[in-house]
Amino acid sequence: MAYTTTTTTSYGKRLGNSLGSILAGLLMFLIGTIILWWNEGNAVKNEKMLNEAQKVTIEMEKPDVFDPAMEGKMVHATALANSNDTLTDPEFGVTTQALVLSHEVEYYQWIELATQTRRDKMGGGEEVVTEYNYTKNWTYGPVESSRFEDPDYRNTNFVLRDVDDNNYFVQRAENVSFGAYKLNPQQVASILGNDPVELNISEDLLADWDAECQRVAKKYGSLKNLDLDTTVPAEEGTEPDILKEAEEKETSKTNKKDLKYVHVSGNTIYFGLNPHSPEIGDVRVSFYKVKPTEVSILAQVLGDSFTEFKAKNGRTFSSLVNGKKTMDEMYSSEHKTNNILLWLFRIIGTVLVISGLKGIFEILVTLFKVVPFLASVLNLGVDVICTVLGIAWALIVIALAWLFYRPWLCIVLLVLAGFLTFWLIRRGREKKAVKPVVADTQA
Repeated sequence: MAYTTTTTTSYGKRLGNSLGSILAGLLMFLIGTIILWWNEGNAVKNEKMLNEAQKVTIEMEKPDVFDPAMEGKMVHATALANSNDTLTDPEFGVTTQALVLSHEVEYYQWIELATQTRRDKMGGGEEVVTEYNYTKNWTYGPVESSRFEDPDYRNTNFVLRDVDDNNYFVQRAENVSFGAYKLNPQQVASILGNDPVELNISEDLLADWDAECQRVAKKYGSLKNLDLDTTVPAEEGTEPDILKEAEEKETSKTNKKDLKYVHVSGNTIYFGLNPHSPEIGDVRVSFYKVKPTEVSILAQVLGDSFTEFKAKNGRTFSSLVNGKKTMDEMYSSEHKTNNILLWLFRIIGTVLVISGLKGIFEILVTLFKVVPFLASVLNLGVDVICTVLGIAWALIVIALAWLFYRPWLCIVLLVLAGFLTFWLIRRGREKKAVKPVVADTQA
């Protein structure tokens, strides 16, 4: 059954909050405007940089042969990224020969989900009913249950093993060859891959981990199979039921010793009684690597390695993608990415501007909260006006930003913004006008 709380906010306090929302709205409006202005210039500069780089890029036909004549050239090439480096995960002692070694940690925890229902009250007050539900699921970090609203669920989370980095570890090879050349660290970080690592962990280390998990289980065992309706915490000095059940369960067949809480299967180390039936506190760590793979690059040759191309406008550029891609395919992808980011930040900036305007005018709606029906009607009108004004303002900012780069597009956007503003003013005047009633004089 869900746990609920009800809070009531007085009319006076709501007015005070609305005054605070004016400052927040102004800040959002300002941030949105800055993003819109910056975004347009950033997109144009990136486009010019890509066009400049593409014009001077040449094909490196034989990257497996070092060619001094390529020094300083912007090149496109495809070759095998390879390394003889041995990578080590210091916490778990996992080693492999690869381009990249990583591990991902997940914790099985109670999660608190909250939903709110708001209701305006006559007189201007507000009643908020918050419903809290709790569910078990895998997370990428331990969940702090001491702050849960439901007292029955507080302090119910723990972990059998708290990994130092809590979530994600990655180590990359320092020496990665690309034919007769070497990839720089930035290029290595761009290589994608997610191949499982075959684990071969010593029995002694597994036994140490298992002993550690048993100590944690004895401390928190009463929470492991917690039935919040009927379970009574284990008394101090008694053996939790979880340890008795553990003796009856089979450990993983991959373990060479009789381990209760540590199971190794494939590329995963599982800390818990049963990997097929997770319980609160269980932890699983999965290991992955990036094997030698064919990659394509756009970069400027620097000695036996590569660096970024620097355009006349100061922007720098290099790219690496997995697989065999032509020069045109790579540049086309870069232009598409630039356009996607352009529209993404346009949307973000516009939403911030509209939200800021709504925050500024929220006090007008709050003043009418004494009569909820009137406030609802006014709120709808404010939403429409703020949305139209916000879009118009965004178009004006975008047009002015483009004025420095492409005047013809600026003119189009200014005309569109002017039309929206004219429509809004005209619509407002039409609402104020009172149409005379003409009587029917015909017999």
